[in-house]
Amino acid sequence: SKVVLIALLAIPALAFAATDRFGISPANPGSSPSWLVYDAKPGDTIKDEVIVKNDSENTITLALYAVDKEESTIKDAFSPASKDAPKMSVGKWATLAKNSVTLAPNAQEKVGLSFTVPADTLEKEYQGAIVAELSPVAVDTKENTKTMSVATRVGLRLYATVSKTAVTSVPMKAKEVPATATSAAAGSSDLFTPMNIVIG
Repeated sequence: SKVVLIALLAIPALAFAATDRFGISPANPGSSPSWLVYDAKPGDTIKDEVIVKNDSENTITLALYAVDKEESTIKDAFSPASKDAPKMSVGKWATLAKNSVTLAPNAQEKVGLSFTVPADTLEKEYQGAIVAELSPVAVDTKENTKTMSVATRVGLRLYATVSKTAVTSVPMKAKEVPATATSAAAGSSDLFTPMNIVIG
């Protein structure tokens, strides 16, 4: 089936569906409270946590997964790849302690995150995201009385700089935040633009 991504208004840390609001953020924030920013050597494993939060008045269930950054020709653009896209770096190296969480109204939960850099990884910066996705809901369309399935997701950027001389840190010090992250954040602290995933 055809998948269409519709960008919504950028709102820091929260994704807004029809009646549900939720977000995901670092549990151990450092110089960049809205992102996960790691400095690691090939072969390193970093243990961390994320906080998943339900700011709505409803009980919700969120799927959790890691993805790579989607390639773009637009300067400083940051969009997460789809859940089913091939995982070559961040999406492959990050493992969450839970694949889903169910949150009561106005509740939050810490979820463990393990990030393992393969020993043969090339030295450079890698980008991706940890995504929280609300279960799809059926939406009726005016055209031909069809029904579409719409899922809403929001995510937490992850920047990993791999170097053989790196001093592994969680989180990285302010001076170590990648230049690309600083550039992309000009005037904004959003994680990435919340998306509706429309499955036709």
